[in-house]
Amino acid sequence: MKIKKKEKKIRVIIIGAGKIGREYLKILNNKKKFHIAAILATTYRNFKEVNKITKEKIFTTDTSNIFNKQKFDLAIIATPVDKTYKITIKVMQHVKTLLVEKPPALSSKEAFKLYKLSKLNKNNVFIALNRSFFNSTIAAKSILKNYKENRIVEVTDQENTFRAKKTGHKKIVLKKWMYANSIHMVDYFRIFCRGSVKKIRNYDKIKSTFDKKISLSKIFFSSGDIGVYKAFWNLPSKWNVKIVSESIFINLLPLEKITYSIKNDKIKELNLQSDDYKDGYLNQINEIEKFFLFKDNKLVTLKESLKTLNLIDKIYF
Repeated sequence: MKIKKKEKKIRVIIIGAGKIGREYLKILNNKKKFHIAAILATTYRNFKEVNKITKEKIFTTDTSNIFNKQKFDLAIIATPVDKTYKITIKVMQHVKTLLVEKPPALSSKEAFKLYKLSKLNKNNVFIALNRSFFNSTIAAKSILKNYKENRIVEVTDQENTFRAKKTGHKKIVLKKWMYANSIHMVDYFRIFCRGSVKKIRNYDKIKSTFDKKISLSKIFFSSGDIGVYKAFWNLPSKWNVKIVSESIFINLLPLEKITYSIKNDKIKELNLQSDDYKDGYLNQINEIEKFFLFKDNKLVTLKESLKTLNLIDKIYF
């Protein structure tokens, strides 16, 4: 009688037990191929929240010795954005594959340093640009793949640093809020516009992230696609993405939903299985699983994410 060989699981450490870290924990708890070997948290409040999800004794605040005690296949970095850069550098020395919550750093310069270090260490570093994995984004890409014509991608961003300050974000994060939060929206140009950025026209720039004004930019891509970026800073608006071509109209409003029209036909709403933003986390974990199974995947590499960070530079600086 043959004894069935026990399947090797992907050992995971989650660094950061806040809201995002706990979302990953919930998803991984239901994924058979993953084993959550450790969670790093620094506050008792987060420990209590983690305990509501799992009763396993995997909570620790030990950031210095954990890597000497255990080996991990995957590290998920879900720390506050002002800590992500330095923690990622440290973790890269011990874990080969990382999924890092955006932004990987609060400047493109630091992100590029991470990239060079990852090449030196032979790390696989992926950036959790969550909206790439929304069901609505995936559906929009599926519709667009059959139409090669030039497209206009209009992104409406809305940022409120006054509210962010009240919720406890640090001064350095508020100052770099376009990296910390606008990255969500600017990344849609990487997703939907083809080719590289040829030139950009900025019709207005904010001088401070606490300005109350509209920032407006027009982005020209080598493919012929055009991006239009409008950001309402500390003014009321809603996040929205519109994609228009000769044959297609797609509207993501809210971002988790999709309505579309083909060749001026009646506008339809696509019935997604779920329109919850949490699907983005689940879809990313599914792609990570494919990576470990040596299958093709759609993960966003650190190198690919530099396109969005560099575009933020050109829009805001």
